[in-house]
Amino acid sequence: MSPSQKVQINQAWRAEIWRDWNLPVSLKDQWEELAGLCGEAELFLVPALFEIWWGSFGESRDLFLIFLFEQENLRGIFPLSLNESSSNGKLLSSLTNDHTFLYDFIIHPEFQKETLHQLFNLCQSWWGTSPIRLENFTQAGPNWDILEGELLRRGYYVHTYKHPCSPFINLDFNWEKYFADLPSNLRRNLRHRRRRAEEEGRLSFEVVRETADLENILTEAFEVESSSWKGVQGTSINSKPHIENFYRELAKWASKKGKFYLFVLRLNRRMISFRFCLAGQKTMYSIKTGYDQVSAAQFSPGSLILCHLLEYLYNSREFTRFVFMGVSDKWKMEWNAISDTNGWLDAFPNNFKGWCQYSFRYGWKKAIKRFLRLVRIPGFAAS
Repeated sequence: MSPSQKVQINQAWRAEIWRDWNLPVSLKDQWEELAGLCGEAELFLVPALFEIWWGSFGESRDLFLIFLFEQENLRGIFPLSLNESSSNGKLLSSLTNDHTFLYDFIIHPEFQKETLHQLFNLCQSWWGTSPIRLENFTQAGPNWDILEGELLRRGYYVHTYKHPCSPFINLDFNWEKYFADLPSNLRRNLRHRRRRAEEEGRLSFEVVRETADLENILTEAFEVESSSWKGVQGTSINSKPHIENFYRELAKWASKKGKFYLFVLRLNRRMISFRFCLAGQKTMYSIKTGYDQVSAAQFSPGSLILCHLLEYLYNSREFTRFVFMGVSDKWKMEWNAISDTNGWLDAFPNNFKGWCQYSFRYGWKKAIKRFLRLVRIPGFAAS
């Protein structure tokens, strides 16, 4: 099979569908250029990051990289896959899992509505009976509302789920003011824990970026993470080879691009905590964190390194926002963070099979009410 197929959607619009990552350099360059129009989200939407993800997690999926052109102008890129679902058969889905930080379509900001319209013209002709699942889709981005509206207009049975996540701290004051505004219990605990740590020896804070010793320092960090509850539960980075490979490849790519930051806290030269971070244009994203379990019981190295990290960011004045990736845990919010929102979306085709799939997954009552609204039976107006 050819690695790409060209599909004429109408007189003005066409698609190129690629089934592997052997993209021409010119097409990758266009992808990079279009991602550059997506603001801070650019970091997670470039082809290299999707390719690194696919190399570790894409084995059981069929890849579909959809490029939409109006005449000769690239308007949108849609990294998708077709994979088996236990309940829904073939499922057209985003390239996402538990190790995805943010997902969105890459669309020229001046052509979002028309580009999404043409995408679903294509999807309905190619995968008309397949449900669609999009996960970790940024609701702060420009495409969510248009996407949901387009699906509803086409009669899809749509279920959305919005989840608070990726809390952030705006770095718009100075460090002294920020620290003074933290909850008094947190400030008191940080001072107490630091004194206890310094009674044990010398604390040192490091910022690792480009280094010839990257592989070894990553090994050291991953071993620290696995010494905590993550290792016991089998969720640490080094618990599975393909997960460890993903983070090593991500670190190597980001280091070459000048986007890699590994913040390290040591006690007497022994690593006791780290934060694996990626830098966007003006935003620092905290991707993974780990700490030594024995030290955690004594002086909370995870909190201490975060305090050092934030002070570093405030004083560097290179970044305007720090983001905790992942769910909005209570401990993150204690740092005066503001929660963001990501969305999950399931869409089922407007036919009997799609209605049954939607009903089975999300409840018959909801499906029947949706049907009655669509056929406009009196007494069932949309609420």
